[in-house]
Amino acid sequence: MEENNEHNTSVGQENNDRRKLGAIFKAIPYWVWLILLFFGFPIILNLVIEYGKVCWEYVGDGEDWLGFFSNYAGGFIGAMVALIIAGKQGKEQRKLVEIQLKEQRKLIEIQLAATKEENLTQFERSKLAEEEKEAKQRKLAQLQPLIIAQYEIKEMIYSLKIVNNMRRESIKHIQDRDKKANTKEQELAEIKIEAEKNVYNLRPINGSLFSYIHLIEDMELQSKLFIKLSQYKDFGEALAINTRDKDWNYKPENGIDLKVAVYEAREINQRREMLVEKRKEEFWHFMDTGFVYQLENLLKKINSEIKDVEKIKNLNKDSSPENQ
Repeated sequence: MEENNEHNTSVGQENNDRRKLGAIFKAIPYWVWLILLFFGFPIILNLVIEYGKVCWEYVGDGEDWLGFFSNYAGGFIGAMVALIIAGKQGKEQRKLVEIQLKEQRKLIEIQLAATKEENLTQFERSKLAEEEKEAKQRKLAQLQPLIIAQYEIKEMIYSLKIVNNMRRESIKHIQDRDKKANTKEQELAEIKIEAEKNVYNLRPINGSLFSYIHLIEDMELQSKLFIKLSQYKDFGEALAINTRDKDWNYKPENGIDLKVAVYEAREINQRREMLVEKRKEEFWHFMDTGFVYQLENLLKKINSEIKDVEKIKNLNKDSSPENQ
């Protein structure tokens, strides 16, 4: 066992020595090996010829060896110069190739950036065109509700003017009646209040218009239209109720269930002054403070929107392939 251990130790030591020796050889620069080879080869060759066995007897004198060494040195130096030049050319070639590769990379990067920018520009243009197309479609989609609103507002204005004329005639009728009865003449304000409590029937609006209002893009116009339609509808319901009769001359909407109508009549009877008379007073106050004028301005805005939509519609017709 001890012998084996010693043998293994010696083998390991030899391997370590070889590794160290190999590391030393690797650490020596290549040009040192070239110098050693240059000077060592002739010396070794001379020693071999002088002391070794060769196939020829004459080995030459000093001049022959000097000539040999000069030729050898010239060839060796020429070979080294060629090797050095080839190495430099190789380095320069590698540098040139690296420069060309860098320029090609830059060119490719520039081309990719240009392509990316072009694609991005095309995408933005396409997106903008799509948004414009959608905007035009939304603009065209509001034509129908605008036309319906235009018709309804015109009819509302006409109906309000008729009701206002009927109020004037009722006031005049009350004044003539009181004069004929030789009663004390009422104040104009009282006569007006009495006339305004009469039943007046406003033209009902198209209820389907409420379901189309959201298609109108102008939010301010959409809001005003909804408010005015709601006010008109509420006023119309209040004006249709006769508060003078005991049971009230309540006129339910067409098609309403009888039980619902009775229930609504009872509710209205219980809230007579709050829901009806006050609502009538509010309506006539609206009429005296420019309710019709407000609707006329709203109608102008609707007419302007319709013209804008029709322009877009005509432009689409002109740009269609059939007209080109």
